[in-house]
Amino acid sequence: MINGGRVPCRVREIVNRQYKAVFTPTQSITHTIEMRFNGEEVAGSPWHIPVEDRPERRHETPRYTSLFL
Repeated sequence: MINGGRVPCRVREIVNRQYKAVFTPTQSITHTIEMRFNGEEVAGSPWHIPVEDRPERRHETPRYTSLFL
């Protein structure tokens, strides 16, 4: 959950029991990210990630990536 609501997120396993989660922020604010796996809170969650405006670049979208166990 991001900022109290659900945001599309892609999660994939990188190596045995380690996962990578990626989402694309839509606002320039500090995002609060709460992560659960099988109903259990992921260690270290929630995270507070500041997102700032950047000059636009062609064909590039800002993303946040999280690695968790």
